[in-house]
Amino acid sequence: MDTTGQGLIDNTGRGNRYPTGYIPHAYTGDFECKRCKGTRFKCYPQSVPGDRRRTWTWEYVCANCGYGMALTVLGDDETKEQRE
Repeated sequence: MDTTGQGLIDNTGRGNRYPTGYIPHAYTGDFECKRCKGTRFKCYPQSVPGDRRRTWTWEYVCANCGYGMALTVLGDDETKEQRE
């Protein structure tokens, strides 16, 4: 993919790589399973904090092999020093 986002649209006639209607920005990549390199996941979010400014972790499980992964979304409550 280049800086304009070219490469996200499949020109073979199969349509957009993201069939849900998502239109990614330039330099957008896929999450990839560390075990099987799959790019489709099931999401099992635990309860979501009422204050969305808090750092929170979501759990994703590879739809292909079942490998679990965590994605931590940075909130305003975490400083750079805390992340390092």
